[in-house]
Amino acid sequence: MSLDFGAVIPFVIELGFTLEKFEGGESVMHYAPGPSIATRSASRMAGR
Repeated sequence: MSLDFGAVIPFVIELGFTLEKFEGGESVMHYAPGPSIATRSASRMAGR
């Protein structure tokens, strides 16, 4: 279960980041690119 970042950070949600742990001076974030990010990356790779 993801945690709340404690503030609204628009690009974090758009890019697909989630906060999974925040305790004891450590934090863990997961990254799962959404469809719009994956499509843009694939388009860039095809253009090379």
